[in-house]
Amino acid sequence: NSFCTLLCFSTRMQRSRLLAVSAAEHRQRTPTATPKLKATRLHGLHLSQRAKMAPYAGWSMPLQYEGMAAEHVHTRTKCSLFDVSHMGQVRFYGADRERFIERVTVADMGAMALGAGRLTVMLTDSAGVIDDTIVHKHSTHVSAVLNASRFGADIAHLTEMLSDFGGDVHMEIDASRSLIALQGPQSSIVLDRVAPGLSRLPYMAGTSARISGMDVAVSRSGYTGEDGFELSVKHSDAEALAQLFLKEPEVKQAGLGARNSLRVEAGFCLYGKELDENISINEARLMWLVSSRRRAEGGFLGHGPLMDEFADPHLKPMRRVGITSAGICARDGARVLIDGDAVGYVTSGCPSPSLKCNVAQAYIHVDHMGPGTKVELVAKEGRQPVAGEIVRLPFVPLRRTPRPAEGSLARAN
Repeated sequence: NSFCTLLCFSTRMQRSRLLAVSAAEHRQRTPTATPKLKATRLHGLHLSQRAKMAPYAGWSMPLQYEGMAAEHVHTRTKCSLFDVSHMGQVRFYGADRERFIERVTVADMGAMALGAGRLTVMLTDSAGVIDDTIVHKHSTHVSAVLNASRFGADIAHLTEMLSDFGGDVHMEIDASRSLIALQGPQSSIVLDRVAPGLSRLPYMAGTSARISGMDVAVSRSGYTGEDGFELSVKHSDAEALAQLFLKEPEVKQAGLGARNSLRVEAGFCLYGKELDENISINEARLMWLVSSRRRAEGGFLGHGPLMDEFADPHLKPMRRVGITSAGICARDGARVLIDGDAVGYVTSGCPSPSLKCNVAQAYIHVDHMGPGTKVELVAKEGRQPVAGEIVRLPFVPLRRTPRPAEGSLARAN
């Protein structure tokens, strides 16, 4: 009996182990369900143009059409249309809306004219960057465009800050609009042909307009280093507006691949590369975002630690620089060496269609950041480093219309 009992117990144990192994193998063989990607209202248009699509921040976005380099050059020389509808659009209303924006960002709302926009940042209490954003000042509200990769974190942070603020302000998330960017030296010619008069809009200024019967919010801004415009339009009108521009001979569609190489050449930061919650705007060399009044008066999250860093360069000694090189392109994460010693790391790198060399943004120790400094880049571990040189950012001249004098904008929205 004891033997039979032991045999039965042993058999049950073996069966249990086999079942456990079988279940484990099944889990390994069964692919993990991936969240369904969101699609912009121009998704069908992208597919009809044979765009190569790729996932980005939870969205299915066009990476390229005819090729990244060709789209890059076209943007630098003519005019490209980008779908940037994955980015978040929010508005703040209430009598204390500007005071709230000055609490959660470094923006100087008092110095902004109605209709003006500014690049700004939201900081942690230790001066790390939560996100960079563009805010526009309107007569009834303040609008902001948030990065898609940080939208959830931004909304959570803003909601928490609102609950602690106590003033007359509330936030509205606008999920009813698409965002299209028209970028390139001929963008003003194209826009003026489609909507006469809008090309007179100064850099970083915004206005509302009727374009072929569509209500459009227009700002003169972009992420390429070229002159350009960003147009916010109702989802139902997005494809009609895009097609209106694509009828013009100067305009071609461009994807996120070209948008990235264009912003690297222009020396612009990308969240998750040059900016994150462990990097300050002092390290990123973006202190120009903070006006003298805001530096002195503070009132924004992270003010104290940020000004401590600014006063002592070696408190956080890394600084963002540009590096040019030839040979193998150094991508993000590549080590930067001087005389064999590591002095920094690459955050973004790509071949430059404009300069015909490789360009990279990197963080370098403040003692070695001077332009003309010779460095070596470990483009591939285990291979000979490639020679590089630190240069001033941006790599290419920025083309922008003059910014208006404060208070001079004729139209407020």
